Amino acid sequence: MTRIGIVGTGPSGIYSLMHLINLPMPLHITLFEQNHRAGVGTPYDPETNDPAMLANIASIELPPVTETLVDWLHDRTDAELADVHISRAEISDRAFYPRVLIGAYYHDQLTKLIKRAEAQGHTVEVLTCHHVVDVIVHEGDVVIQVEADGATRLQAFDYAIVASGHQERDVEEEHEQLDHAYAKRDVETWRDARIGVLGTSLSAIDVAIGTAAEAGRFVRREGRLVYVSDDAEAAFSVTLMSRRGLLPEADFYCPIPYEPLVHCTPEQVGTICADGKGDCLDRMFELFKTKLTTADPGYADGIGLQFLTPDTFAEVYFAARQRVPALDWAEANLTEAKANARARKTVAWRYAILRMHEAFGNAVKLLDERDRKRFSKGLKQVFIDNYAAVPPLSIERLLALRDAGKLRILRLGNDYSLHSDDEGGTTTIQTEAGEEIFDVMVDARGQPALTLQELPFPTLRLQIIANERANDPSFTVDDVSDLLESGVEVDESYALNDGLYSLSRVYCLSIPHLLKLHPFIQGLTSCDELAQAMAASLADELAESHTLPHPGITERVAHFDETSLVYCLSKRQWKADGQRVT
Repeated sequence: MTRIGIVGTGPSGIYSLMHLINLPMPLHITLFEQNHRAGVGTPYDPETNDPAMLANIASIELPPVTETLVDWLHDRTDAELADVHISRAEISDRAFYPRVLIGAYYHDQLTKLIKRAEAQGHTVEVLTCHHVVDVIVHEGDVVIQVEADGATRLQAFDYAIVASGHQERDVEEEHEQLDHAYAKRDVETWRDARIGVLGTSLSAIDVAIGTAAEAGRFVRREGRLVYVSDDAEAAFSVTLMSRRGLLPEADFYCPIPYEPLVHCTPEQVGTICADGKGDCLDRMFELFKTKLTTADPGYADGIGLQFLTPDTFAEVYFAARQRVPALDWAEANLTEAKANARARKTVAWRYAILRMHEAFGNAVKLLDERDRKRFSKGLKQVFIDNYAAVPPLSIERLLALRDAGKLRILRLGNDYSLHSDDEGGTTTIQTEAGEEIFDVMVDARGQPALTLQELPFPTLRLQIIANERANDPSFTVDDVSDLLESGVEVDESYALNDGLYSLSRVYCLSIPHLLKLHPFIQGLTSCDELAQAMAASLADELAESHTLPHPGITERVAHFDETSLVYCLSKRQWKADGQRVT
């Protein structure tokens, strides 16, 4: 049986298992989970998330595993639904659900997948409390080094899939008093604290709502959501802050599945990047303008789209929101989003931007360094703001906290400083508007794009560098630094590149390490899409020759009884004097 090791049992690992067990050949699959509970994932873990924290994906968008989320919910008891504050009447394919409920769904789906796999002739084992510390490609194997029960051991596989998912960046050296968004809260410390939160997106909103849930609850009175404190002594306050000081907008109604693009398609954008004429970003932006003008002429005229460039569009896009207090804008936008949902009305310009982000995302890795920096500074921010819209109920809860005097939004600007007082335990932020002091400071700026240097497998890092050197004779010591600061480079099936080492035996589905070159690979739909591409590639590999080692170089010649054995990389098979060796 072909042996496959999967690092991580969150959504990326689960979707990998789902697609792999559909392969016709028998597989022995081992999943490694460093925590004691498999099949959850950090953003959905009940130990670090409150039922009041919502996932920003509607159930209709969540890729089903063995069943849809809605079908799974209908099979829950009333008591199980009540535990996460859901009534049976609220179950809908357009509804947003608590993160912990999504985690429970995936945990249950993993159990069902294992049963299905065994019925189809595969062998699956899940090893919890196993921390993977290294991945090593050695001859015909991929060796995974794990720590468990105080001991370290090595386990060999034919292929490895890195699906490690959410990974916090270590900020201790930068600021030792900066807490992570998903760290457990010290309720006694936080109940009376001035809490500062770096970030205003859903991760930051979760911190505010989770903190409030420790000391009170959200109830609806005369149609309006209000926050009621269960602890009259709790004097906490939460300040969400970002450079622009803007909140994300409420999720907007649109057709699902998505309607196909006519203008600014991935194919059109790809052609621009491949024709060698230069000025790629500017020519891509012309497609963007054509699509936006066609979809919503009124919006295009209103913002003067014809006069804008990739460098100025973001400034105009955010301008109206920056002229209004963030929570006031959020209230007006929430009213609009609710009305559109009831009427099933799509705001054309919002939907057009949502559809185009995929085409641009696929092209980022093809842009030159100058255009990539321009894109990151401008259009990337627009796309992220558009697709990172949050559940309307999350906005309602923020407004309830504002009305209760527990929440405010702070605009940091581009020039601010942050200092900690080791003795007093406070953190001071200095902005152009003045000084702010907080008792607790939380980093909730979302999942960062991690670099190759932050890939937690030291031998694999070195082998990636060695392969780059082998593939490029002009590779220098200076190039090593640049490579370490980049993301992990993969092919279309998310396999690593070959060279001295057969690294194509390793697939990287760890979204944080792909974000540098694929900025819009995020969320549960991406977990499924990446896993599907990986499984399709692996199916081709195994169908041709799953018992022979992949040398990972253009050709390798061995002499045996005066017969030359040659591995043809393009065909991925061995040949002896021109004949295939079975």
